Amino acid sequence: MKKYRVLKTDKQKLSVNDLEWTRAEELRLEYCWASGAPRTSAYILRHESGLYVKFTSEEYPQRIEYREYNAPVNRDSCVEIFLAPDVNDTEHYINFEMNAGGYMYLGYGTKACRSAISDVDFDIFCVEVERRNDGWELMLFIPFSSAARCTLSRARVKTPSSCIRIIPFCVISRINYNVKKL
Repeated sequence: MKKYRVLKTDKQKLSVNDLEWTRAEELRLEYCWASGAPRTSAYILRHESGLYVKFTSEEYPQRIEYREYNAPVNRDSCVEIFLAPDVNDTEHYINFEMNAGGYMYLGYGTKACRSAISDVDFDIFCVEVERRNDGWELMLFIPFSSAARCTLSRARVKTPSSCIRIIPFCVISRINYNVKKL
């Protein structure tokens, strides 16, 4: 398994274009389901209050059909991160999946059985998207706060900041595989 070093940031609030991202290691993402996916990378910085995650993709144009939370955003241009909040539980994880419009599917479960976490204020994740003619970037914040732990505990998740295991990234930008080109 490849190791990725997550650096600490003291900056309280990051944006998708913040210079602080130049400190983070690049994690090149490989598309799991097909070849020829656009170049996509992820960057992670750790703050005492949570994780900042940034994705960059060279995909253009982007597909954005779903414009509501917990919709099947995996059918759009999307990126996702899986977090296993309990290092002793190797099966269960939280799935943060976002399309290029910034809409998120938030799920909890296992590879075989996952369900949406719907009773959540999606604003706590501070998703920010920038779309350009050469691709798109997305940033989200995953808080360690008691409010976030309370929300995620509805799915029986423990989220102490000292024991989060990041499961390898997998699914990236699907426009080339779900849309017939005209």
